[in-house]
Amino acid sequence: MECSRCTSSIRAAVVIGLTSVGILSPIVLANDAPLFTRPFNGVPLDSDELFIQIVPAELIDSTNDEQRHLDPGGGPRFDPPNLPPRFTERKTTPSPTGMTAGGAYFGQFVDHDLTKTRLRFDEILFPPFVFRFMELAGGFQNRRTPGLDLDPVYRINPLEWPSMDGNLGPWDASNLRFRFGANEIGGLDFIRQENGEAIIGDSRNDVTGIIGQIHRAFMQLHNEQVDRIVERDDIDEDQLEFLSQLWWDIFNEARNYATAYYQGIVANEYATHLTGRSLFEALDDRVYPLGPLELPQTPLEFSGSVFRLHTLIPTQIQIGTDTFVGPVDEVLRLGVPWIFLFGPTSPLAGRLDTAVAAPLRDIVNLVIPGTMFPITIDLAQINLLRGRELALPSGEEYLAFLLDELGLDPRKTASIRGKKILTSKNAVGFLDPVDDADLLADLQTGDTDLWAYIQLEPQLNDGLLGPVGQDILERTWAGLMLSDDWSLVGKFSDQFTPQQMDFFRSATFDRMLDEFLSPADLDRDGNVGVKDLLNLLGNWGPCDDCENCPQDINGDCTVGVVDLLILLGEWGS
Repeated sequence: MECSRCTSSIRAAVVIGLTSVGILSPIVLANDAPLFTRPFNGVPLDSDELFIQIVPAELIDSTNDEQRHLDPGGGPRFDPPNLPPRFTERKTTPSPTGMTAGGAYFGQFVDHDLTKTRLRFDEILFPPFVFRFMELAGGFQNRRTPGLDLDPVYRINPLEWPSMDGNLGPWDASNLRFRFGANEIGGLDFIRQENGEAIIGDSRNDVTGIIGQIHRAFMQLHNEQVDRIVERDDIDEDQLEFLSQLWWDIFNEARNYATAYYQGIVANEYATHLTGRSLFEALDDRVYPLGPLELPQTPLEFSGSVFRLHTLIPTQIQIGTDTFVGPVDEVLRLGVPWIFLFGPTSPLAGRLDTAVAAPLRDIVNLVIPGTMFPITIDLAQINLLRGRELALPSGEEYLAFLLDELGLDPRKTASIRGKKILTSKNAVGFLDPVDDADLLADLQTGDTDLWAYIQLEPQLNDGLLGPVGQDILERTWAGLMLSDDWSLVGKFSDQFTPQQMDFFRSATFDRMLDEFLSPADLDRDGNVGVKDLLNLLGNWGPCDDCENCPQDINGDCTVGVVDLLILLGEWGS
């Protein structure tokens, strides 16, 4: 779908033309970005570096972890789990923190940007292979560069995949913009190889439709910024030489813009939905050392427990006014109107708890060598087994480490950073003494699986990560951002102007969509058409609330002829 560039240029011309004659209110365009050059091979650590563990090994006692009361099953015969009902609950409760449905999938996109284990170790995930894994202690490696650098998007770069001599690949003829394919209804899709495989930096982003849509949004953002730079600097692309200094300046600025926007969304909007504060606030608050994160390595406590957030994905995804589908339905590949994923009217994500939507529970099949039939492994079972095979600390062991690091007396401390500490005593307030007996028993003995402990903490903390979960997440992201020279808080961050920094540090995904979606695209489905026209006509006349009247495209507090002309001028874009 090469015409995406043309659409952007036409839209810009319409907006500028209407603005110049006073019909459309001036639009505040986004800030530019520095021109520094990021490496394509990941920032800033080699992808073969090992994962690390935050809690020192000498503080972890994993000798009897398999005998914990909480029973995930999966023994030598792959027994089914015998877990409390809360782990097998198939309904989701709406998020109390305001995270929207798209935010749940955005978390998976972030996870794919940070972590991917080596395949040979991916296969060693469940007993009886756990013992073979333990013999490979220290061998858990990351194939994804551990940095918030959009490497799933930019790993397929123009240096390695250039479009040359009329042969177009994932980049357009200028090698400045991503190129798109079209799905069966004409919507945006990835460029694909003959076997159907998407040409992107992480194939996992093509597994479900919404993650792919989020991935493409950053491609669209990059393309939109290239268009702005070309127009701003009056660049003649016909005279632009591939890999010339001017070409690099355009590409780097667009890439840095998209990456800074992404980092801002993670550190501002997403961190706040998970912890109650932005990562920038967390960095200002952390006056003590961050712990063993001199290099931007991914902690096992983060990848194995904190960021296994399947509970956030709602049971159903809204794709139309009265149309809902399951969270892994193939129809999602055709595209979901953004209005149902992000923004003030979007349905909410699920709450942080132990429940996982039914369509997600039994999606992993494992074939035991020498057998014919696959065995279904439940996600809760996977999360518990993964933590045990990685010899993660228990929730209480991590808490003890944190209290000691902060110099707090465990006998006198009931909260950390304003979050209540989970104990067997206060857990009685929301756990059932019969159904949750095994879970309560582990809490009483102080040996609760880290993943389970982190999922329970929000029950005491208004749906936000508690002291343990919040510390692991903030410690990980802060370490990655500080160790990344090109991040918003890295060595080269002084190249951002104060205005640029304010812009990116306040980023939200919904605001990012405004960068490339037409204001006339009222249903935010990526196309201005009949539905938008009917929406506008149905709201004809003065606006009841001028600040919340999207049909008032020109900003005069009245939906009328000017707005209709703008919409018709952008028809089909």
